[in-house]
Amino acid sequence: MQKRKYIILSEKTPAYTLGMKQIFSKEEKTTAEGMWESIFSLRLLYKLAPIILLVSFAAIQFILLLRHKSPYLSDSYFYKHRFYEFQGNSFTGSYKKIISQIDLEKQDEIGKNIFINIENYKKSYEYFTKRPFYPYTAYSLNFIFQNEYISLLFPVFLSYLGVVIITYLLLVERFTKQYALLGTTLLIAFYPFLDWSTYFLTDTIGTFFWMIQLIFIYKFLQKRSFNYMYAFIFMFCLSLFNREQSLLFVPLLMLTFILLKIKKYSKMLQTKILQTFLISLIISLIYLTLSFTLINRSIIENITYIMNNFGLYSNSFNSTEIFNFLILSAIKSHNIIFIDLIRHHWWFLITFFSYIAIIKSLFSRNSKILDILVLASGLASYLLIFWPTLSYRFFIPSVITIIYFSQKLIYEYFKKNVILNKYENTS
Repeated sequence: MQKRKYIILSEKTPAYTLGMKQIFSKEEKTTAEGMWESIFSLRLLYKLAPIILLVSFAAIQFILLLRHKSPYLSDSYFYKHRFYEFQGNSFTGSYKKIISQIDLEKQDEIGKNIFINIENYKKSYEYFTKRPFYPYTAYSLNFIFQNEYISLLFPVFLSYLGVVIITYLLLVERFTKQYALLGTTLLIAFYPFLDWSTYFLTDTIGTFFWMIQLIFIYKFLQKRSFNYMYAFIFMFCLSLFNREQSLLFVPLLMLTFILLKIKKYSKMLQTKILQTFLISLIISLIYLTLSFTLINRSIIENITYIMNNFGLYSNSFNSTEIFNFLILSAIKSHNIIFIDLIRHHWWFLITFFSYIAIIKSLFSRNSKILDILVLASGLASYLLIFWPTLSYRFFIPSVITIIYFSQKLIYEYFKKNVILNKYENTS
């Protein structure tokens, strides 16, 4: 009987390497690859599921509300006027187009004074010429959509969804997915955020710029690469062509630097924030200088314009009267906010939790960098309370700060309880 010969192949044997393709058939390889692709896609879907859920919920809310309202306010028509000018229309031609779309009989006394009198209209319009980003974006999109309504809506809608996504990413960076999901849902449920996002205005776009700049600063502090700082500088410059809101990043960064100094964070982090602060300060000063030179309208002139009921009157005011007006406006705004909080009990509770968490963070030695940044963001945004026209659309970063710290208090409370229960069970 003939003995069978067995050849043991090792990885070093040439036959091993040459024969691998014969051992595994193409069908088996295809099956294995398909299996890994499906596993990968399932994992990716699991990771993206909260964002998909939030975006779907936010989009449905947005569309349902937009169906029952007009997206136009008086400011919206000035952005639309700029949109027409980008299309090649003259000032007069754009003005006639705007007037033809407005029901002047439904306008109040201030509205009639602005839109009927072309000189008053021009004076109001000059303020919006330094905000070309939104109308120019709509003008560019109109080449694709060939519909001015959709072109004006799309940037605002995308920014609204962008704020939702960035808020989730910010919260999930600090807490678990469940808390991030809950916190972002609270933001979507905050009606002023949804309501103001459905108007053709720059505020929601400004909030998107604000949040993405905050993310870039946080990443810059975390990583050694300067790419995130360059990204922040680019977005900071770009956002100033949308609205002046980003100028408040100067006090935001200054406050962050002070808190890092007090809490004795590393010199490297302090230096990074100081560098970012100085760059943003220089850019802001250049912007303000050019704005005043080209538009020839200072912040004081804008305040007196508001004091005169948006050009309805032509009174002059001294510095003391302007200062008193701003203080009284801030007191009035605080009263309105406090009354709103009393009326909406859940938001009163969320705000109360947030204040407790903020106080704890200020006196804590273990504050995270993200905690400090979000706190500085909320306080910087809150400075707009001194602007004479109160609107919640100015304070969305502050609302996100309130949500963040209320989640922080609840998250840390339950985390401590879990640790205590484990300790009790082991002892």
